[in-house]
This record gives sequence, structure tokens and C-alpha cells, in this order.
Amino acid sequence: MKKFIITLIIIVSFFPFFTKKNDYQDISKVVYISSIGLDYDEKTKEYTIYYYILNNFNLTGAQLSSSNIDDLSYMVKISDTNFARAFSSIRKKTNIGIHYTHLKTVILSNHFVGQIPILDFYNYIRDLNQIYLNFYLFTTDSKIEDLYNIQNFSDVSAYHTILINPSLIKTYKLVTFIDFAKEILKPNYTFLIPHVSSVTDTFSKQDKEYLSLEMDGYSILQNDYSIKTYITKEYQSLRWLINLPDQHFQIDKYEIYLKDGKYKIKNKKDKIIIYYKLSAVLNLNPEDEKLVDVKEKLEKKIADDIMKLISLTKEDNIDIFNLNYLISPDSLSDKKIEVEINLNLN
Repeated sequence: MKKFIITLIIIVSFFPFFTKKNDYQDISKVVYISSIGLDYDEKTKEYTIYYYILNNFNLTGAQLSSSNIDDLSYMVKISDTNFARAFSSIRKKTNIGIHYTHLKTVILSNHFVGQIPILDFYNYIRDLNQIYLNFYLFTTDSKIEDLYNIQNFSDVSAYHTILINPSLIKTYKLVTFIDFAKEILKPNYTFLIPHVSSVTDTFSKQDKEYLSLEMDGYSILQNDYSIKTYITKEYQSLRWLINLPDQHFQIDKYEIYLKDGKYKIKNKKDKIIIYYKLSAVLNLNPEDEKLVDVKEKLEKKIADDIMKLISLTKEDNIDIFNLNYLISPDSLSDKKIEVEINLNLN
């Protein structure tokens, strides 16, 4: 019996040598797409697709952004007037295997707007069985070539994380293609997509400026497939739309750590109430005020911030809280909007 077991182990150990050569693929002839950028030229009706790849291989017939073997990544760029043809042509222009199983992000340029490009993207990707549909969506006003040609992997640069592992980022509410597919065809629906930009900055650990990538706001995709972008530095009230739990906020002279937070919409007879329930720790109270007084001031300030956001987006004809979707637009016009904050502060 013991001899039989030993013989079986030896056979299993050498099993790959008994298989046919075509049963496996040489991994040196395979590339894995980590990120994809999408652009659209309204004048020429041409799509441009950018593939961000972390390895160096010889892609014959495609445009490589770099020939330096020491580069950490490279970009492939393909254009066509047909989205499906542009997307699929990378396989025809290379002699190596293209895999999308490691695809983490798709970035839409600010030109990739309107019914034609958005629906071409949606209809093609949803039926593409080579891609897992849980990749993250972003928008950008920067050139996609700039985003993908960044080569700095320093410990002060978050760009690598944003491109290939965005789930580690907690400061913004992320969305996947699955989220997008659920909402894109709903009437009167507003869809928020995180916005990224290429930035040039200097940090204490480096002597000179370098190009990096940051998540800096939201783009709002409207029901008419138009996009409006708001940058967080310019519109501080956007922070009440982000992932609220586990965040540090500076509000006037106070600093709080928000442990938990969520909101819901209450549809009353004569008004709409946007109700926030927040739980926070007061980290900075410079004048040592009573906690109950600070709580009251913070609740008012937060409510004012959110009302300011509603007014701002309403001027741009944007329904930031999807009230037109949740409530009939006809009945909504006769109701006032209020914000209520329930802050548990300690």
C-alpha cells in the first residue's frame, strides 16, 4: 500500500509532462490589461482606446508609448470610428495573448459624453464575456496619455493605487460598471462618477516636481448623457456625498472624526427632507466649548453646507440627490427641500 501511494505521488508530480503542449499557454506571451481609457472626437466621430499595461512586450502593429524596457508600464493606443471594432482590434494587431481578467479601472475622458459614445460603451461591454464587470469607473479632464505615462511609483504618489487597486481608497464613493449598468437606463436618474486628474506637485520627500494622479471630485452623468464635473477643493460641500464613515473633517475651527454616516430621503406631504444620521468624535475644540453647543453649531453648519450644494447643482440643472427619480417630478415642484442633521458627538 505504501509503495502504491509513493508511486501515485511521483506520477502526479510529473503529470504536466504527460499533457499536450496546447493545454497551457506560455505566460511570457500574455499581457494583462490593468486599466483602459476611453476618448471620443465629436468632429471625426472617432473613438480612441488606451490600454494601460504593467508589463513590457512587443505589440506589433499597435502604437506603444514607450520603448524603454526599464519602464514600469506602457500604453497601447488604438483608434476607430466604430467602438466595437476599436476595442477588439488590439487582439488582431498583436501576436501575444490579451487578457482582461486583471482589468481594474476604466477612465472616461471629458469628451466621452453624449448618447452615442455612452451607449456604445454600455452595450458593448455588458455583453463582453472576457471582462469581469466589477471594474471601477472614473472620469477625467486630463489627457489620458498623461495619466498612463506617469512612471513615478514613489511612496508619496497614489497614482498606481488609483489605476490598479482603487478599492484601497476610502475618501470617495467608488462606482463599478455594474453600478453604472443598473442606473444608466433609469428615467430622471443622476449618476455620480469619481473624477481623477494628473497633477504636478512637490512633496517633502522629493526635491523636484513630478507628475502624479489624484482623485479630486465627482462627475455627474445626467439622463441626457451630459456630464458636469465638480472639484472638491472648489466645492467643499461635496464631502457630504463621499464615503462618510471613517473620515476626518475640518469644519470651521472644529475637527471631527466621522465614525459613521448615512442619509435618506423623506417624502412628506408638503416637503422633502434629506435626513443625515452622523456619529463623530470631536478631535479639536480650540475654545473648549461645551459639547452640546458644538453639536448644535456643527449640525447647523453641515445642514447649510448641504443646502448650498443643492442650490449650486440646481443652478446647473443637476438633481444631485436624485429627487426627480425617487419622487415624481410633477409633485416635487410644489415641495420645499429641507436638510435635517442628527449628529451624535462625543
